[in-house]
Amino acid sequence: MTKGQMAMIAAAAFTVETTESARGRPSQGKAKAAKAAGVSPERFGHALTVKQFAPELVRQVIDAAGLTLDAAYHQANACRMASGCAGT
Repeated sequence: MTKGQMAMIAAAAFTVETTESARGRPSQGKAKAAKAAGVSPERFGHALTVKQFAPELVRQVIDAAGLTLDAAYHQANACRMASGCAGT
């Protein structure tokens, strides 16, 4: 399993509610989730971007269906910039 797949699996399961304590901030939760998944916060952030702006790509990255996290991130980021995707 690649780091990209691990990051995407962690992002797919991530919600603010799963990691936010009474005093915690979401950014702390993201860092903890990345560490728990064994990936960098940057890779985890890329996976969250894909989840938010191109959710149809999540399964393709996890299943290694010819799509890497980097490629999915570039598509999701382009979508985000164009303001024409799921997270907008």
